Amino acid sequence: MDQDNYKMGLPKEFLSPNTVFLRRFRWIMESSICTAISDWFDKVEVDYINKTIKFDVIDDKKGVVFYWLQELVKDKASPQELAIRMLDGCGKVVCSLHFSRLDIKVHKQLFDYESSELLRHHVEIDYKFVKRKDELNIN
Repeated sequence: MDQDNYKMGLPKEFLSPNTVFLRRFRWIMESSICTAISDWFDKVEVDYINKTIKFDVIDDKKGVVFYWLQELVKDKASPQELAIRMLDGCGKVVCSLHFSRLDIKVHKQLFDYESSELLRHHVEIDYKFVKRKDELNIN
């Protein structure tokens, strides 16, 4: 290729109507032992270098989230797995990340009379292994 003639724009395969781009807001997070909490996750940050997952999860009135987190603290040898499933625009799973050998490092809540925000648990978990699974046969 001539140094003075660079191709501009997106590659041709990106222009296909079948192309699916992963979006930051189309995901669900699930626990292998507590499926009732998947709707309560608010934000998730994964640090692949330091093998850490940080997330906020909205508190529920029955304490399901609290008790699930206490199980993580109590049983560090648990076979529990966390999965983040990325969705397309129709709600189909495109791919998923599976985290295992979990070790909870931080579990805290902020109570504040000056705020009417939802009560959240802030959690930081170390993981030993991560595996990606592609679910849809797409570009």
